[in-house]
Amino acid sequence: MSIRKTEKLELSLGGDCLNVMYFEHCESMYFDNAEDETIEVCGVTPGHMATLMRNLVCCREPKVTLENLKDHEIASLRECKNKLVEMFDAIRANNTMKGAD
Repeated sequence: MSIRKTEKLELSLGGDCLNVMYFEHCESMYFDNAEDETIEVCGVTPGHMATLMRNLVCCREPKVTLENLKDHEIASLRECKNKLVEMFDAIRANNTMKGAD
């Protein structure tokens, strides 16, 4: 049995957030701004990242729409789509499909 203390922390970076990064080797998500200030969120697994992407894109009223994104952001989404198609095709070819279609 463990006792956990839950707190809600609201942090903000001065200025705009310029980069969001994820490093699987340390299971951390980083948010950087132009002043080299960083917020690190620890304990973020690849599964959490997949759920985050699903929540951003597949929610009832998504804010992530092509009309709301810059060209380089759309290119990033296209890169993700292509990689996901490649990953699912490889799994399907090995008859080891996980999850439901």
